[in-house]
Parts: sequence; C-alpha cells; structure tokens
Amino acid sequence: MMARPQAGAAARIRRPGPDDAAEVLEVIGRVHAGARDCGPVTFDEATVRRWLTRPGRYADKDRYAYLAPDGFLGYRWQHGNDQVFIERVVASSAATTRALWAVAASNSTVAGTARAQVGPSDPLWWMLREQDADIAERESWMLRLLDAPAAIAARGFPATELAVPLQVTDDLRPANSGRWDLTVRAGQGRLSRHRTDPGSPSRAGPAPLALGARGLAALYAGTPVATLRRAGLADGGIPDADAALDGAFAATPFMLDGF
Repeated sequence: MMARPQAGAAARIRRPGPDDAAEVLEVIGRVHAGARDCGPVTFDEATVRRWLTRPGRYADKDRYAYLAPDGFLGYRWQHGNDQVFIERVVASSAATTRALWAVAASNSTVAGTARAQVGPSDPLWWMLREQDADIAERESWMLRLLDAPAAIAARGFPATELAVPLQVTDDLRPANSGRWDLTVRAGQGRLSRHRTDPGSPSRAGPAPLALGARGLAALYAGTPVATLRRAGLADGGIPDADAALDGAFAATPFMLDGF
C-alpha cells in the first residue's frame, strides 16, 4: 500500500512521443544529477526517439511511458496480464514521484505481481505504508579501469582535498601499473606518475597503498578500503589515508539498464 499522490500532480503527466526524445533525456539526466546518483547510463537522442516510436522500448501495445516536467516512468506488461515490469521511475519532487508510482500502481487491479527496477536508495522503500516489497533479484556488473589517469580525471569527487600515493599492478594494462600520486582538490581528481627530484634529499614519504586492477576498480566504485584489505585486494598505505580515500570515493553506483 502506498500513500496517495498530491492533488494536481497527475495533471502534469502525459504520454511522450518520438518528438519528446530530447526532453525525456533532459528530464532523466536532471533527476539523476540532482540526486547525485552514480552510475546511471545515458543514451543519445536518436536511440530514445526510436524507443518512443512504435514498436519501441516504451511504445507498443504492452509498453508504456509517461513524462512529467520533473519525472519519467516506463513500464510494460509481462506474461500476458499477470505481471507488470516497471523498468524506470525517476522524479525530482515528492509529488511527481508519488504520481508516477500511482500510475504504475493503477494496474494492480489486473496484474497479480509488480516487479520494479530501482536503485539502492530509491524513495519507493520509504513511501510504502507496509512492507509489501522485497528485493527479489540483484544483478552485479563488472567494472575495469582501462586508462587509470583518464578515469580518475573524468570521475566526480566531493569538495575535499587529499594526496595519497598508490602502487598499482595491472598485468593486462601495463600503462596503469607503477607508482602514482593521487590528488583530489575542488571536486577534481588527478592521477600522476610519482616523480622524485634528483637534486633533493631522498625522502621515503608515506607508504603507498598497493592495489591490483580489481582493487583499483572497486575503490573507484566506492568500496571502502577496509573491505578491500579484508578481501586481499589492498595492502600497505596508512590508516589516515584509508579514511581520506573512503571519503573521496564514497558512492553507491547503480544502473537501471541491463546488457
């Protein structure tokens, strides 16, 4: 059972068509950016236009999409009329979130089961009056850094500052291997080769955190360093650096798309 949507919110919801592809992309992107989500995939306008054209991912006799100024819903019927699969519900405001879920829930008089694909922090879990929903399936996906410096530069970071030495071992991508200096400042990260000035006195400096390709990818995705240590994916370093890395890389990445 879900709380009723606010009056008037449903009036702003409409069925989008192919010409709304740019707006659909803009709304979905704005919602994820506003929520500071990490991981959702974006697509080009031509792809979304195709999805909104019959027969498409969101436009067919058993496939539906709804668009609001600050939200989007896509769902389809499965197994005849026995089950509704809610592929995507994203919204910025509480009113639109409830209104879109109310549209999906309106099929409950026919469908015996509703399956929804949601993120780990989706507001759905806080909107239910009873514990009517369960996690039935969780799919894991693989992540690998092909170009470590470019990946760090492209990743977003919080407004924190750190400088941590890393020792990376990557047998399949030798360019990623070696001693690196990781710096984060003003929301931007940089991974640069560690250099020692030949004219300066030799200083050992802090011990680098040793990571393999798996450990580096897991850290990039927000896995705490303590977890990496217990899994045998990290070694060396110092405790203060662990805490700084946890704060800089903190994230709960997810996707609402399957491959």
